[in-house]
Amino acid sequence: MNDEKRNKLILDFQNGDYSAFEKIYKTTYSKAYSIAILLVKDKYIAEDLVQDSYIKILRSISSLKNVNRFDSWFNTIVTNTCKDYLVKKRTVLFSELESCDIDEDFDQKLIDSKSERTLVENIEKAEISSRVRECIYELPDDQRICVMMHYFCEMTVDEIATELGVSRNTVLSRLSYARKKL
Repeated sequence: MNDEKRNKLILDFQNGDYSAFEKIYKTTYSKAYSIAILLVKDKYIAEDLVQDSYIKILRSISSLKNVNRFDSWFNTIVTNTCKDYLVKKRTVLFSELESCDIDEDFDQKLIDSKSERTLVENIEKAEISSRVRECIYELPDDQRICVMMHYFCEMTVDEIATELGVSRNTVLSRLSYARKKL
């Protein structure tokens, strides 16, 4: 769905068309799930956190003034919901969590399924995608969160710094260290 259609749905919902939210949900769920699974690495917890995020989104979407900022606003809510969960469960470190299967949405971020490829190329791309995912899981918490926010949520360095309450240079440093490790 393009931004113009999504923005119209948001405005429709804000004006009382509650069926528009269902369409917003259907078109944004896979992105929300991808964010959650990258952060918590447990598909059941990720599903719960995504549902919690949509409750927050539903309650506050009417106050969204600039619908063009929806993506950033949406990503922030999902990320914060996951971060809040992780803070509450601080005793469990990312590195201690078991890896879980991520659905095809994650792989599609790394593999362009629209281009024509041979079967061998697709298998190679899937293997690379799997290895990249494993490497991301092995990053320290602070670096993994910055990588996820920057590359998967498409947030700017300044947005990440604001969201995490750290300096811009700290975010740049974390991204740099993560790239080197990857």
